[in-house]
Amino acid sequence: MKKSSKSTIVCILGSLLLAVFVSVLAILISVKIGFASEYAIMNAMDDADYYLIVYNDFMGKCESLAIPNGLNGAVFNGVFSMEQMCSDGRSYLKAELNSTTFEINLKGYKQKISKNIYAHVKKNNLAADGDTREIVADFTNEIMDCYMEIIRMPYAASMGVVFRNIEVYFPFLFVVMIFLSVCTIWILVKQNPHKKRRLFRYLSYSIMSGAVSILIVPVFCDISKFYKKLQIYPEYMYKFIVNYFENGTYVMLIIGLLLFAAGGVLICLSCCMEYQKTHRNIKKIRT
Repeated sequence: MKKSSKSTIVCILGSLLLAVFVSVLAILISVKIGFASEYAIMNAMDDADYYLIVYNDFMGKCESLAIPNGLNGAVFNGVFSMEQMCSDGRSYLKAELNSTTFEINLKGYKQKISKNIYAHVKKNNLAADGDTREIVADFTNEIMDCYMEIIRMPYAASMGVVFRNIEVYFPFLFVVMIFLSVCTIWILVKQNPHKKRRLFRYLSYSIMSGAVSILIVPVFCDISKFYKKLQIYPEYMYKFIVNYFENGTYVMLIIGLLLFAAGGVLICLSCCMEYQKTHRNIKKIRT
């Protein structure tokens, strides 16, 4: 009896420890895949139509800057496109996330704008003296400053620092959790050498506990929707943040459900073994 009680205590403690290790593993994988990756950010941007809204917002600002200078939106024809802005924005974002540099060809944009402005001046028989050239230069610089500001995602560099730290520590933590999980499972196996049903039951408890702990986060986020109540401006940043949280918590939900399903399979195996044992005992009694 003492040996049985000691084995039970060891199995309970091992099951609790395994639940903790499984939970940490699930959280690590969820954060790495759902939040701390370029793919997670790009995917959230696509879902939010980020660059489409940015492009429309930028073109509106360009026209607002053109009007006081006696110009109109026609001077930007053939200069900017949503596809090119998306390409510049993504390249700039990747550079900031990876702490590298990316130079945008601002000179090409300035030349196109200047060409359109002088064509507008010539078409409308406006004077093109030295002052006009200086005004055109100041105007194109102002437009490009606006362009650089609007394609740069706020706090991208800070996010890059966090992502790189996760990239450094993730492999170590992942390997440690795997090692500890394997050791704990080995202890449970040693404590139940001829009791697979009991072993599967303890494993299922651990996995189910890990599933519940990881499912708490997406369930809470889905119920509270706190991220939708954040006061974030402009609109494209708000939509990005909402999609970023939703996509990340969705990954956590999938991982939690997979763990829950794995625990359910182990419970079914345990029940099948119990049924087979009971069925064999009934046969022995009858014979």
